[in-house]
Amino acid sequence: MPAAFDARTDVEIPRAVWSAWTPQFGARQIVRPLRDDERSALEARKAQLAPALAPYAGGADSDRVAAALAAMFDGFRSMRERGENAMGRLDTAMRVLKNFPAWAIEEACASIQRDGYQVHDRERVSRTERHWPPSDPEIADAVRLAVKMRDAALASATALLAASVES
Repeated sequence: MPAAFDARTDVEIPRAVWSAWTPQFGARQIVRPLRDDERSALEARKAQLAPALAPYAGGADSDRVAAALAAMFDGFRSMRERGENAMGRLDTAMRVLKNFPAWAIEEACASIQRDGYQVHDRERVSRTERHWPPSDPEIADAVRLAVKMRDAALASATALLAASVES
């Protein structure tokens, strides 16, 4: 698993080359061409992150995701279902999460099981829920949080590698 944060590729290189001006439309430009060592570092970061952020595949990945979801749901008394109901719940959640990597789903499920998850009331006041199971969108939010830093790093590296030099 690539690190969630790499100071050189996620901060130092972007800070050194991004233009101060961000256009409302179109791609942001860089103030100078990337040096060979910077380009190599960004390409390596992208090559590490892209497969780690790919959606889970079938087979063993599906088994990992199903096991993580089942363990999380089993941590909530109201979700201790068996048979067809449990399988239907797992299948639905797996379909909602199909675009996420297995490791992130496992991480989010473990976090929900251990620490609960955030819910917002009508006044948008946030609180941690530990008694009722999360909905599928709430699980997806937890998974998005798990991939957020790596996803932002991949987007940054990709954008820098494709950026043109401002004239």
